[in-house]
Amino acid sequence: MAKRTDLEKRVMIGRKLALARERRGMLQHEVAIELFGVEQKNRISEMENGKTLPDAELLQVMCSMYRVSVDWVLGFTINPELNETESVAGVLFNSVGDILADNLNAITAQISLLCARHISSFPKALQVQLLEQSKIVAKQFLQLDRVQQEKLQPVMMDLIQTIQECDKERAVQFNHIAKGLEDISDRDEGEIQEKILQDLKSQRKTRFTQTTLLTDEKDEAQFDFFSGDALSN
Repeated sequence: MAKRTDLEKRVMIGRKLALARERRGMLQHEVAIELFGVEQKNRISEMENGKTLPDAELLQVMCSMYRVSVDWVLGFTINPELNETESVAGVLFNSVGDILADNLNAITAQISLLCARHISSFPKALQVQLLEQSKIVAKQFLQLDRVQQEKLQPVMMDLIQTIQECDKERAVQFNHIAKGLEDISDRDEGEIQEKILQDLKSQRKTRFTQTTLLTDEKDEAQFDFFSGDALSN
């Protein structure tokens, strides 16, 4: 990914150098003579095609000769004209954007960690607490001798079976939650919006069906209590 980004950056800089040269009305060999004292057309062509990049000193000289902003060539501003105020503004804009992105990622990680710690500090739900206490009772039952186990076996076996079913159900729930989170993280924005629209359409259809059913029920014959129709039926 880094190599691709570097290539795109070189191509962008090269195209802007070529555009600046054309706006200045100069040919490649003329630029080479001005810069190097000899006609090196290929060297200018390689820069403009993104194969090579000028160093900082050469870039500054080329931009001064073309009368364009270095920040515009580097992509920091959209104005090619030399303007110190816009140059500083462009650098500040890109710097602030990078800093905010890094800080936002750090803040998001800290908030997620704090939320996880806060949720883990919640008191256990009564169902979970009952399940864990039942496990303790079942474990103690298995540690009893055979005579004592036979006295409590019918009741305890039902309890142990219930504990196993609860554990299985909780495992299934956690599995569904994990799959749901993974599905959300892998789904792009377009798929999320499409899913929301499908859910809304489904809800509308359900509401329409329920309303229709209720309307059908209301269409049944209604009896007048005072006329005695309800009593006669």
